[in-house]
Amino acid sequence: MISPQRRAIERLSVRLVIAAVVAVLVVLLAPVAWHYLSPFIIALPFASMVQPVTRWLEKHLRLRHAPAVMIPVVILVLLMLAAMIWFAIYIFGQIRTLIANNLPGAVTQLQTTLKNLADSADALSENGQTFIKELINGITASAQDLIKRASGTAVGSAVGSIAGIPNALIYANFLIIGLYFVAKDYGLITSVLPHHRKHADNSNAADISRSAMKGAIGYVQMQFFFAVIALVAGYGFWTAVGNPYAPLIAITAFILEFIPIVGNGTIYIPWAIIALVLGNPAGALQPTILYACLFFFRRMTEPKLLSRTIGVPPLLSLVGMFAGYTAGGIFGLVAGPVVAAVVYAVWRGKVLQPTFDDLRTIRSWLLSRWSDRNQAATPELPADPEQPNAGTPEAASEEAPAETPEGG
Repeated sequence: MISPQRRAIERLSVRLVIAAVVAVLVVLLAPVAWHYLSPFIIALPFASMVQPVTRWLEKHLRLRHAPAVMIPVVILVLLMLAAMIWFAIYIFGQIRTLIANNLPGAVTQLQTTLKNLADSADALSENGQTFIKELINGITASAQDLIKRASGTAVGSAVGSIAGIPNALIYANFLIIGLYFVAKDYGLITSVLPHHRKHADNSNAADISRSAMKGAIGYVQMQFFFAVIALVAGYGFWTAVGNPYAPLIAITAFILEFIPIVGNGTIYIPWAIIALVLGNPAGALQPTILYACLFFFRRMTEPKLLSRTIGVPPLLSLVGMFAGYTAGGIFGLVAGPVVAAVVYAVWRGKVLQPTFDDLRTIRSWLLSRWSDRNQAATPELPADPEQPNAGTPEAASEEAPAETPEGG
């Protein structure tokens, strides 16, 4: 008969092997699945969006399932295409106007600043003049090199974009068609996912799957919330100060806010530095104030908001963000809160309780073996031959004198 200790060791070994195999499969198969199935993975959340409309059309208009799916899918695709075309035309027009109106003035202002800096070097010593001249030459060379690189990058990006148009059209074709078929078979697809109701008999696995899904969706919702805040705050601030490119700046900040850690600082911080170098303190102060307000607002509200969206305590979500960023950079920062949500679900659902029970069983067995071995290795002290019963209750009773009754 197998002892309980041996059974506990075997169960722990099996769990460890399963966990290692699952981790290896996730690491190896996730990039492959995204590479070959990305259009259909992207289509899944959009397919879930059209399900209420599909059910309404089937119930109230008595449409069959195929046309009830086709109508909202076509409307969604047309709306997305219209939004993308309008956005591209608007952004292109704003950038062209910005370059035409401000780039010559910025170059002239930079030249004036460098000239003033060179003129002020006459009042310095010889070493100071040499330093100023080297600094001006370095700035000029860096600016020229930056312009060349930017031009080369722009040309290369344009050529690459043109060359990638056929692949983009093919990808979009699969995405649109995949959206229709994923929406059409949405019930069948979701029935095989771990968080579906048919797996309710395994409450632990279902809870973990729901926590992972909730964590991923919650993080996207949180990023979208802060992006909207950057959009609204940026548009309102730049409109209030009279900047004619407030919509362009706000939309750019909205897009960049989806990048963790960096966010809208990608435009506001360089903007402030360039304005300060060009001798425009007021122009440097405006983006600095806006970025500082958005930065502190996000840092103060992000842990609590993240804890609400993914369902974990604020401290645990903050620990997950830092640990993920330390381990995997930007990707780890995104995945850290999701992993924290899964860990919290595992702990709350007592999924590891059988493992802890096995560990306690093995620990008790090891302690008992250690105690038995120590007792066997400890020699018994020899008794004193002159006082064989010294210190025992029997000896104490023998040494005590017997009391005799008075007058006996």
